[in-house]
Amino acid sequence: MKIEGSQFVLRPYRAGDEASLVRHANNRDIWRNLADMFPHPYTMESAKEWVQLNVNHPIAHFSLAITIDDEVVGGIGVTAKDDVYSKTAEVGYWLSEDHWGRGIATEALGLIVEHAFNEFGLARLEAGVFAWNPKSGGVLENNVFTLKPGSRTEFSRTVNSSTSCSTRASHSAMFFHRIERLCYDSRLDHSRMRGRRSSCLN
Repeated sequence: MKIEGSQFVLRPYRAGDEASLVRHANNRDIWRNLADMFPHPYTMESAKEWVQLNVNHPIAHFSLAITIDDEVVGGIGVTAKDDVYSKTAEVGYWLSEDHWGRGIATEALGLIVEHAFNEFGLARLEAGVFAWNPKSGGVLENNVFTLKPGSRTEFSRTVNSSTSCSTRASHSAMFFHRIERLCYDSRLDHSRMRGRRSSCLN
């Protein structure tokens, strides 16, 4: 599959993406804003493992590369929850620092939200951002994500002291944002937004 944006293309990862992944993902300012599964330093071995994971398990974790001129400059994906939360999924994304400030992340997230709601039968999408990263929160808010009630949570994170980035704070505040299918549909139908607005902002 392929989803085209105005400045980029979203497509599945494939063999040959490893070099561009290392070039753009090996960045402390990207790593410090992502979950533990995103390594730093981001090595060629890291890139090979990630590409292989996505080639072998393309459905378990829906993930697409953000590409410009067919070079991977970021990634965006949806991870489904299970059991009674099976209609909820978490969305995550990263973008090369070379391309920050161009609206790419905002547009890519909008395309993924549309695809996830239309293709996966989801009722809600969620995303978390660190308190020190308000710009990522802005990307979410630009796509009608709102803060979940009581969403601030303190958690511990252990940093491998063997890395050059061991100065990362071990206790960080994270804020969780969400968008529900009802609110997404309302955004597309402004005549319904007036009557539904309050429930979408709770």
